[in-house]
Amino acid sequence: MASQQDVATAVLERHAAKHSTLDDVSCGLAVGSWSVLSRSPPLNCSELLRIYGVRAQLLCRFEAPHPSTLRKEMETLCRNLRKYVGSTAHLWSFAGPDGENVVVFEEVVGQALLGCLLSYDKTRMSESRWEELWRGAPGEDVRSAT
Repeated sequence: MASQQDVATAVLERHAAKHSTLDDVSCGLAVGSWSVLSRSPPLNCSELLRIYGVRAQLLCRFEAPHPSTLRKEMETLCRNLRKYVGSTAHLWSFAGPDGENVVVFEEVVGQALLGCLLSYDKTRMSESRWEELWRGAPGEDVRSAT
């Protein structure tokens, strides 16, 4: 039986050409700078659409580059989830250096890549780095409603 890391590596390799972040994660797994956190049980795409649709809307209040990029990734995920309403998806979670986390959404039956979200774990980085990600670098003209 294949290990969770072997299966996760296969998922990353299957989709690396579709999302540049996945190639970085795959290489990181090989050298030990990234790790597999978890694989979800099959989750309902309709429910994921509802959850990530709300999350994408909440990100509209931030104008810094990271939340803007994350919102766009969530909007892409939601567009793809709409195509698979009634299906299920696995979520693969990976942890990388400097607080990076990547979640890969893969449709269960056809193994279609639904989305890939790069986020950051506040507990694995400095407060100043967290603030920079969410509010912009010091001196940047980035407005936020928070």
